Amino acid sequence: MTIRISGSVRGDFDSWTSGVATPREAAGFTLDAFLTLRSTRFALSMLTDCHNLAHLPSGASGSEDGGRNWRVLTESAHPNSGDMIASRRRPATPAQRAARAHRSPKGTSVWRTSALLIGLTALIALAYPSNQAEGHGAFSDRVDPVNRQIDAQPQQPEHYLRRAVLHRTRGDWTAALADLDRAAQLDPSRHEVDYQRGRVLLDANRAGEAELALRRFLAQEPDHSAARACRARALMRIGRALEAAEEFSRAIAERPTPVPDDYLARARALAGAGDAHLEQAVRGLDEGIDRVGSVATFELLAMELELKVGHFDAALARLDRVSAHSPRQESWLARRAEIYQRAGRREEACEAFRSALAEIQKLPAHRRKTDAMTRLEARVHDALAKLAEQSR
Repeated sequence: MTIRISGSVRGDFDSWTSGVATPREAAGFTLDAFLTLRSTRFALSMLTDCHNLAHLPSGASGSEDGGRNWRVLTESAHPNSGDMIASRRRPATPAQRAARAHRSPKGTSVWRTSALLIGLTALIALAYPSNQAEGHGAFSDRVDPVNRQIDAQPQQPEHYLRRAVLHRTRGDWTAALADLDRAAQLDPSRHEVDYQRGRVLLDANRAGEAELALRRFLAQEPDHSAARACRARALMRIGRALEAAEEFSRAIAERPTPVPDDYLARARALAGAGDAHLEQAVRGLDEGIDRVGSVATFELLAMELELKVGHFDAALARLDRVSAHSPRQESWLARRAEIYQRAGRREEACEAFRSALAEIQKLPAHRRKTDAMTRLEARVHDALAKLAEQSR
């Protein structure tokens, strides 16, 4: 099954760019994403990315590309996992029994955790199927009754609207727009057509046209918070960041239940409008934390914005809140050291880098030798060497 991740949801994942995700953390962040952000695709993506003990590299969000260079580094599952599954169906050979005798408990635990996460992925996929991933049969089951209604009542615009929504969720923009055109012909006073048209056009990467359609709809339905958030995203894509932030603020105020993505998107819009708006972006994220709670994505994006305006102590406080829930501290310590370094606090930076190195050296060999840990260790050594050279 192929899972397609929308740009908006993927942006939220990009902002969670520090630390190392253990299997337990991966599952925890996945369920938090699913329940808090109400995004099935985000949860499925995290499980799929993390099922082999995926690691998020520390410090990526502080790099020159503004936190967009996240990458997932996986430890391989147990090399003989296929044999383990097969052994349920036939007795093990002497060679397989000998191989199993040499397996470490840690390796078996790695494989079992990976299998558990894969199973949880499948469970969520079954319970909350992604529209982007549904097959032809599932789509036919949903669209065929609407087709029959259109055949029986071809002059009813609501039937075309319903079918347009189904076509949009499947990614068939042409069919969706054709049904919306037909609905508008049958009832030109039906404002919902413009709302659905805006959603289709935005999904089809025609943001300028989407903004016009959504603006027409909002002129008639100004309290429609979902349409306002949709228009804000269209404004972002056409480079009107401040207007987008204003629309997100109105959507936030009008929604009966807070939607975390609105706060994140508004902060990104303000940050994109220039450095003069960074502090306003941070205040907006704090407003979201007050309403939703201390969500990791909020705190980490706010931390990066605090660093841009030189609020180093505030950034460190946010790092503390996020890292407090992690059993693995080596990457958080390295990130702390880098913040000290940016703040010109050399001694504290050296101490934090040494602490990070000590945590890495405590890891079992199979964890320390992963690509993520190898790169982190090299980065810490390089940083300590540069700090030592600067002190001469």
